[in-house]
Amino acid sequence: MGTGIHVFIEYDFTRAEDYLEEYHLKPFDDNVSVWDLGRDALREYKDYDLFSALAGVRNSENGIQPLFPLRGFPSGCDRFIKQELKYNPPVSWLLADELTAALEHAHLSHDQLSVPVQLLVEAVAHLAERCGSDRVRIVFGFT
Repeated sequence: MGTGIHVFIEYDFTRAEDYLEEYHLKPFDDNVSVWDLGRDALREYKDYDLFSALAGVRNSENGIQPLFPLRGFPSGCDRFIKQELKYNPPVSWLLADELTAALEHAHLSHDQLSVPVQLLVEAVAHLAERCGSDRVRIVFGFT
């Protein structure tokens, strides 16, 4: 039995220019969407290099510590995500730019990633272009 991952992408299409200044909405305050990647190929794919890069899980091979410490649930995290991951510690999250930095820190190039992880990274990058990098994050836990 191996370790698995349950990943969600949270993205917030609210941009400052979309609202009057009086609202002062911070990222993930309003209009947040969730993409549950735990219900597709990513959950079943055992990409231990990814697990190591994100959280130091199953990193006995390379011994590289993750760039970002485990953080628990992010502020304003969707209730559905909390419900789904409450029994899957460790739980953490990364903003779009942090995901890229974590993979680079672990010396993982795009070509070294499994196809499902490549799609995750590409989806996060695309959403960051559309929404802003501070309005896209992954929230993840392990099974």
